[in-house]
Amino acid sequence: MSWTETHTRWTALREVRAEIERHGELPWSAELADIFGTPRELVLALQYFWTLTLAARVDDATELDGAGVARLAAQRFAEQNTGLRRVLGQHSPALDAHEQRIVADFGGYAPVAAARTGS
Repeated sequence: MSWTETHTRWTALREVRAEIERHGELPWSAELADIFGTPRELVLALQYFWTLTLAARVDDATELDGAGVARLAAQRFAEQNTGLRRVLGQHSPALDAHEQRIVADFGGYAPVAAARTGS
């Protein structure tokens, strides 16, 4: 991927994130199709952004204030991006577990076991 293509993708992702925060839905258009190909590829790019940014926020908080703030940093990031978090949650059932692994890895916590239903 060329620098121009990378720049175009990241610019589009910023615009998509803003649109999601305004309207609460994953946008799709001919322009986005030209850049990402399919809605699934757009969701994967948004997941990459989410993972990269969440890991950086948790790591920075842990570096500055110790492991105790890792969960708080993750919670604040989610609160600042409620629309995106909701859309990603709809398209990525494993997102909660993935976030817990990031907090555990960067914050020194054991992941919280997923709640079991039934017997």
